[in-house]
Amino acid sequence: PVDGNVLVNDFDPDGDPITVTTTTVTTAEGVVVDIDPNTGEYTYTPMDGFTGEDSFEYTICDNADPALCDTAIVVITVTQDIRINITVANDDAYYNNNCDTISGDVSINDSDPEGDTQSVNTTPVDDVDNGTLVLNDDGTFTYTPDDGFTGTDSFIYSVCDDGTPQACDQATVYILITDNTPPDIMSCDVNDTTIECDGENNELLATEWDAQNIAAFEACAFDFCDMDLSGQVTSDYDFDNFMISCGSSGSLEVTYTITDDSGNSVSAMVTLTIVDTTPPNVDSCEIEDMTISCTSANAEEIADQWHLDNIAALQQCASDGCTTNTNLSITSDYDFDNITDGTTSVEYFISDECGNISTIVAQLSLENTAVSTNNVSLCVSNSIESQVFNLFDLLSGPYEGTGTWTVTSTLGEVQNGNFFDPLSIELFGTDASETISFNYSEEGSGCPIDLDATIEIHNRCAVLPCGEEDVSISTFLTPNGDIHNEYFEVNGVELCGYTIDVKIVNRWGAIVYESRDYQNNWNGFVHGSSLGSADQVPSGTYYYVVVLENSGIRPLTGPLYIGTE
Repeated sequence: PVDGNVLVNDFDPDGDPITVTTTTVTTAEGVVVDIDPNTGEYTYTPMDGFTGEDSFEYTICDNADPALCDTAIVVITVTQDIRINITVANDDAYYNNNCDTISGDVSINDSDPEGDTQSVNTTPVDDVDNGTLVLNDDGTFTYTPDDGFTGTDSFIYSVCDDGTPQACDQATVYILITDNTPPDIMSCDVNDTTIECDGENNELLATEWDAQNIAAFEACAFDFCDMDLSGQVTSDYDFDNFMISCGSSGSLEVTYTITDDSGNSVSAMVTLTIVDTTPPNVDSCEIEDMTISCTSANAEEIADQWHLDNIAALQQCASDGCTTNTNLSITSDYDFDNITDGTTSVEYFISDECGNISTIVAQLSLENTAVSTNNVSLCVSNSIESQVFNLFDLLSGPYEGTGTWTVTSTLGEVQNGNFFDPLSIELFGTDASETISFNYSEEGSGCPIDLDATIEIHNRCAVLPCGEEDVSISTFLTPNGDIHNEYFEVNGVELCGYTIDVKIVNRWGAIVYESRDYQNNWNGFVHGSSLGSADQVPSGTYYYVVVLENSGIRPLTGPLYIGTE
């Protein structure tokens, strides 16, 4: 009998299990042979007296759907039992589907009928063409394919026994190298990336990032069958797929595909995230601390407008790389009720669409310049001038009268909130005098008043021979060059020797003209030293304050209409 195995040199390139589907066959000489469907083992017993060649055909199939099958013929040589020394080498087949090294044993299906020991010649009869072969005398071998090689290769080896005479035989080992393994990217360090937003340059940054990733995959991906993957990495990068989260920031998912020469591919998804962590730039913003003139009537209006002007300026000057100026949010902690002593600090918050905030602080100081003081001189020997004096007569301009009068000198006392008695000051000797200093402060309107004034108390009392009934003051002024009502005039006291002190104020209390020694020469032009450029005032109602120095006459006030058109 002859024992054999039909599967010993059969294989499936896909690695699927193989089974024998023809488990009982009849040889050409009529011998029935049973084949194990799983192991492929069989026993052949020739008919009595038969010598020569006998053969049978068998079929194998894999377990795929549909199954793939193939047939082969087994040839058995039956010889007479004579003492001839032989040794047998059978062909082998090996395969690899990832271009890696193949190790095997060519002697596994070789045999020696006499039981002699076989030895493989380490130098092949015909070497491989597309790789490197290391063949050992015990039949083991290692085959390393050339880089990138796929296809078939083979070598012929010889085996000899240790019988006498020595018997040798040859067989062919068939090698099939296939590639169904995609490139390996396990060592690739191409990860999700987060970068800072750069506005209009975001697309350029993303394009450069994509190109860098492609180059990195080309360098780090490894494939036994395709050692150079240059130009074999693709991506679905398209900046139009960028998903906005806020402003110009967001994220973009890109899939990279690495394909080897055999069409095997592997993919990796990488995400680019563009974030905005930079607050708006306010370096070019000139929001300065300001001191603004006001009155009690317009303080809140002035402060509100200052605040709105600052917001408008910040909207124009603030910039952000990832948010357009029109989408910047400008807020503040401004509240007119927070003004203390005429001063408030306002913090402005400039926010972009991603919630980054810059701050800038500006201070507003409100200063009431519409109210002024008129220092007076009172003679205690004069029955008129020595009467109790209303301290508010020291003020000119619009005020609420809710403030506080205090004495800042060593002498003097405020009575009933706003009165002063000149006779309360004791003078010694002739031509004696004392100067009493007062301060008036008013804070309730947000436009505080803080003024100092003086009253000279003396006993000189050189009263000039003119009274209030002698004074004539202009109430109508039309400075148009026709000599009528051309100048503001104070008449009737020309021969009295008085020094005339004149102030002209507008309806808001701002001084438009002032003279300490008036000569009846003002025709409606703004006093350059008191209000700015010397332009003619607009038509309207104004108010005069006339003080006749050393006259014993109280300050004279009244309306003045000016027609300049």
